[in-house]
Amino acid sequence: MLINAGANINSEEASEGKTALMMACEKGYLELVSTLLEHGALIDHKDQRKKTPLMYAIGTKAENKDVVKTLLESGADVNEHTLTGMTPLLLATKKGHA
Repeated sequence: MLINAGANINSEEASEGKTALMMACEKGYLELVSTLLEHGALIDHKDQRKKTPLMYAIGTKAENKDVVKTLLESGADVNEHTLTGMTPLLLATKKGHA
């Protein structure tokens, strides 16, 4: 695996600043989310719009309850906010999850 070869686990893609953890959260890949967290992925890292992995897990159309639970149990900050002031709770309410 690339992690074992020394890849930067918190590297950002160029267009939006998403990390591997953000993408895994967005897609609902629970096992990958857990692996990335175990290897030091920054749980509250923000992209260019100040969205965190938790916000990606909540904001998707997929049912990511297990991913959200894992992030919360791992210490994700529920008080973070985007550039527009959106918090995880506001986002969950907007998406009909709260």
